Amino acid sequence: MCIEECKAHKPAVTVLMPVYNGARYLREALDSILAQSFTDFELLVIDDGSTDGSPELVASCEDARIRLVRRERNMGLIATLNQGLELARADLVARMDADDVACPHRLERQVAEFRERPGLVLLGSDLEIIDAAGVPIGYEPKPVDDVGLKLALSVICAIGHPTVVFRREAVLKVGGYREEFHAAEDYDLWTRLAVEGEFRNLPVPLLKYRINPQGESLRKTALQSENSAIIRRREWLRYGAAGPAPRESWHFIWPRKSSVQKGRDEIRFYADLHRHFARAYAERGQGMAALGHHLAAIYWQCNSVVDAMAILRTIRDSFGKLR
Repeated sequence: MCIEECKAHKPAVTVLMPVYNGARYLREALDSILAQSFTDFELLVIDDGSTDGSPELVASCEDARIRLVRRERNMGLIATLNQGLELARADLVARMDADDVACPHRLERQVAEFRERPGLVLLGSDLEIIDAAGVPIGYEPKPVDDVGLKLALSVICAIGHPTVVFRREAVLKVGGYREEFHAAEDYDLWTRLAVEGEFRNLPVPLLKYRINPQGESLRKTALQSENSAIIRRREWLRYGAAGPAPRESWHFIWPRKSSVQKGRDEIRFYADLHRHFARAYAERGQGMAALGHHLAAIYWQCNSVVDAMAILRTIRDSFGKLR
């Protein structure tokens, strides 16, 4: 396809990649998208006033699917994302950060899911965590189904931002990203988008998420925690006095145990999720619900190699909250 044809063609997916002084890892991120098994996409790169040669690196890539937008002045991530939403040509938008690595079949798997599920508005995936050198250091699973993901949003951001594909029209309808929730803008968006349709998470890692010391989230941890707490409180109130995770709702969030041995990262994730709910119930004076979640966390932890000290701390915390 020639450049003129590519410009006139409406792609199936817009891959939206904001860049600000991301030259160190940018080429690897670009290559991981350009090598996707699914090829009907545009890669919309918006450079937010970089001074490290990032836009020149993008411009050097001779691929007609790349659209480079350059801004002379740095405006910040949220403004960049919202500009990308306005400029995107496709109905589906895939998020991608300039320091992460997409797995080769990421877009293929996610587009297929959208084609099978017309009510789907957002689809994420599990992710593999890598360090600055690209060495795997962890695995982060998420709840899978719509109800479980939305219930979990009352205590954590249960959706990995750089793993998602969403329907552009639905995101624009709810107002896109909001500046007042800086560093937790994705969490805020998911809670507003939840009323527009189905959420899902593919229980396979389709992205390698880099722990980058210069990354946005690590540099603004305090602000992220503050804004995330505001969102959590807002979401919790939607469920009334019983809260979002009374015992009858647990099966929506936590998968039933099976004879299949679960990985240690998955067990740790679900144990931690129970602890998040336990703390939230304890803060609201619902001691028995809090204790139930603490005990459930122990139950999950005991399904793998038992860390005796961690279990003792959990029991101590449980009774401490009930005093």
